[in-house]
Amino acid sequence: AEELILENESLDGLTLQAIAARAKVPRVSLYYFFPSIDAVIEALYHLMLTRLMSELSQSFTEPDKDWKKVMTRLTTEVRNHYRKNTLTTVLALTPPSPKMISEAHVVYGEAVAQMLVAVSGVPASKNLTTGCEIAAEIGTTIFRKSYLEEGAITDSYLAEAIKAIIAYLGTVISPKKVTKAK
Repeated sequence: AEELILENESLDGLTLQAIAARAKVPRVSLYYFFPSIDAVIEALYHLMLTRLMSELSQSFTEPDKDWKKVMTRLTTEVRNHYRKNTLTTVLALTPPSPKMISEAHVVYGEAVAQMLVAVSGVPASKNLTTGCEIAAEIGTTIFRKSYLEEGAITDSYLAEAIKAIIAYLGTVISPKKVTKAK
């Protein structure tokens, strides 16, 4: 499945029949592990997400109290990962279902929140986790737009993603107090 996606640089033509033919196994054998092509894609998606998170966690071991700097670096590292990993790019930026997108943002958002707590000392909270999930959606949406329009995540779209992510997380991490008018 990975080879087929990499050859086409898309999910087009990815079928259980094509995978079975490439693997030189009977198609019925695939059904034992994967009841549908969506199950194959979901398994690849989770594998890709695990690889990405592993790579990122190795990059952020030193403390840095400036969470904005950490998020800038993290967003840049994600773009760099996409540049080196076509499979990740295709699966993350042209996913076949909103469900997969949503699940990935939850997993990624939770990991980002944990990293911000560990690396930057941002206080852990449910709001932080939810905010990081939403920030992941914001960043992915901007990256997806760049990928679909430009064929890659350009520097200008990267800058926009960083700006939007930091602006949004700023409202979560250090919200301004709103005073009620009397």
